Amino acid sequence: MQNSARGGETSFDRLNDLISAIQPRAEIGNQLSPQNKKLQFAVRHAIDSGVLGHGDRLPPENELSRAFGMPVKSVKRALDKMVGEGVLRQSATSEKFVAHRYATTLSTSNGFSSDAAVKGHATRFEMLSKEVGQPTELELDMLELSPGDLVTRIHRVRLADEKPVCVELACLPSRILPVESDISQSLYAFLAERNLRPVRGVQRVRAQVMQEREAKLLQVAPGSPCLFAEQQSFLKSGEPIEYVCTHFRGDAYDFIIEMKVGG
Repeated sequence: MQNSARGGETSFDRLNDLISAIQPRAEIGNQLSPQNKKLQFAVRHAIDSGVLGHGDRLPPENELSRAFGMPVKSVKRALDKMVGEGVLRQSATSEKFVAHRYATTLSTSNGFSSDAAVKGHATRFEMLSKEVGQPTELELDMLELSPGDLVTRIHRVRLADEKPVCVELACLPSRILPVESDISQSLYAFLAERNLRPVRGVQRVRAQVMQEREAKLLQVAPGSPCLFAEQQSFLKSGEPIEYVCTHFRGDAYDFIIEMKVGG
C-alpha cells in the first residue's frame, strides 16, 4: 500500500515500527480491551509525533488486525470510536484518514488568516453580511460606546483549505470601521494601515452544541460539538476596539494554552 504523501513509503511500515515500542494500556471502567487501547494509543502517538499527518490514510483494518493480533471487528470498533472523537475521518468506502485539525495559541494571535497561513493552510472567508446599526446593550458594554455611537457588524464564515472551520461575528465602532470599508484581504491589515491594530485581547472559550444556523454554515449536523469563543480586543491606549463571537467546529479546531510553570 503506497502513500504518495510520504514519498512512496507505506504508512503501515512506519506505524508498525512504532507499534513495536508501545505497550498495551487499559483504563478502569473502559469497555475497550487492552488491544484496542494499544491500537488507539499507537495511532494517536503516530499523529502527535508526525509519523502520520493530516489527510494520511491508515492501513486497512485487516493489516492492523494482523499487526495487533486482534479481531478485525475490534479494530473497526476502536477506529470508529476515534472517528466519533474527530481524530479520524471515514470516507464513503470506509477507509480511515487522519482528520484535519487547525490549532491556535491563545496567548498570541495575528488574526485568523495569518495564524492559519503560518501553519501552511490556504485561508479565505465568505462574507455573510456587513451592516451598521444601533449597538445592543452587550456591544455598548464591550466596546464602551457612548449614546449615539453606531456599530459595524461583520458576519463571516472562515475556511481553511476550503473547509469551513468557524463562523465569526465581529463588532467594531463604526467610526473606526465604516461599513463601506474594504476588508477583502484582512480586517487586521485594514486596522494596521490606520495604526488601529489591537495589541491585547481577552478571550473566553466554552463548549457548546451547534445550533441549526451555524451547523448549516459549517456543514455539520445540528447538535454537533463546537467551541464558542468571545473576544474583546484593545488598542495600546486601553480602548476596546473589537468584540467578536466565534463558533468553531469541534472536530476541526484546537486551542493551545501556553503556561509558565512557577518555581
